[in-house]
Amino acid sequence: MKEKIPRITVQELRKMLDGKEPVIIVDVRRQRDGNRIPGAVLHDPDAILEADKFELPVPKESPVVTY
Repeated sequence: MKEKIPRITVQELRKMLDGKEPVIIVDVRRQRDGNRIPGAVLHDPDAILEADKFELPVPKESPVVTY
């Protein structure tokens, strides 16, 4: 059975960004249009899928949001 990946709204992300807890944002879009969330980390989604192991250099307790 596939696990469901939780989704959040733009408003929920805004609350997270406005809060004191660190949030890691990863931009995995194939076609980037110049619009970015400030501070987002860019990663090529194909490279992630082809990698044997993918790790972000962030604390494990930090929430990670991809878009």
